[in-house]
Amino acid sequence: MLSSLRSKRTPCLLRAKHQLSCSLRFCFGDFRATSFFMSLESRFGVSEGSIVNFTDRCVTALRAVFAGVLAFPDANEMRELAGESTLPGHVGNLDGTYIYTPRFLEGENPMAYINRKGRPAIIVQVVFDRNRRCRDVYIGMPGSTHDSRVLRTSPLWNNRTTLLENGAYFLAADSGYPLTPYTIVPFSDDGTMTARRREFNRALSHECVLAENGIGAVKGRFPVLRQMNVANVEHACLLTHAAFILNALCDMHHDDVMADWDTTEYDDDRYRPDDDDDEEDVRNLGEVRRQHLMQQLGL
Repeated sequence: MLSSLRSKRTPCLLRAKHQLSCSLRFCFGDFRATSFFMSLESRFGVSEGSIVNFTDRCVTALRAVFAGVLAFPDANEMRELAGESTLPGHVGNLDGTYIYTPRFLEGENPMAYINRKGRPAIIVQVVFDRNRRCRDVYIGMPGSTHDSRVLRTSPLWNNRTTLLENGAYFLAADSGYPLTPYTIVPFSDDGTMTARRREFNRALSHECVLAENGIGAVKGRFPVLRQMNVANVEHACLLTHAAFILNALCDMHHDDVMADWDTTEYDDDRYRPDDDDDEEDVRNLGEVRRQHLMQQLGL
């Protein structure tokens, strides 16, 4: 990776290490604070513009070298994950979160990035397995986009039959996502909730919370993901992707989450039902899968 940071203007290894150190401090740092850039400029003796350039180059190198750490489970891994879960066929947990930006995002339709809370943001869709390892990440949809539409525009959905072996496996998700044979969501409390359905919802929520914990851990390790001081959508996406890659590398090397990190995920009101996007035949197949799961659980 260091070799990919060298250029004609920065031929020595020391300069590459300097760039990497500065960029990692930038990724780990919390630049909601007004003194953030000033502290980096003082420590490394470079300007704000140089810090941004270093970070862009390091992010590009990081994504080129280590993007594979976010790979979806292969067939053997999915069999192992399904065997560990209390839900037959369950291999991962689907969730999403906002990445906020205090500055107005540039783009063809900037108002689309204003979310339900009235703040500009991009959406990150992630899949975590039961070991809290990130297995898939889709970044960059505008903040006003509904979860179900984010899913249906993602490579995960487009490749679902291959990744999840034609429905042999599924992902657990909250009620903001569509009910399909590939994504199982809780029963809605529409006034007809039964004890059996409540028990199923508890079992499913026990798995879904692992994704929420995973997102909280990433944001705890990288405060930059709680708020980015960027106005360019592409830059925000690249920096977010790099943070998830670095987080996966940290987990692989057993660099555990520290007790004093803020790992709370505050996006509970992001979810809302949106049945207009759901195809009836797909929902019906998902309902068949959900009822079969209840039978397998003895409910």
